[in-house]
Amino acid sequence: MPANSVDLRVQIFKVDETASTGERLILDEAVTPLVQQAQVFQRRIRPSEVLEGVGVYVVRYVRGTEILSQGSVEITT
Repeated sequence: MPANSVDLRVQIFKVDETASTGERLILDEAVTPLVQQAQVFQRRIRPSEVLEGVGVYVVRYVRGTEILSQGSVEITT
């Protein structure tokens, strides 16, 4: 299945020990290609508007329930 399928999404979680899975979903949005007929994707966010302050965040690109890419970042200030 091509990466530019209609069910490609970006999800951002905040690590939260009180959540049953250890992570709390704070963003889940569709991702669309920047260039038609190509597989170039980009998603920009404004951290001050989306993130919830200091902590560890996990970013995942998913297709349905399949994780295509994952990374994490720690915000300290």
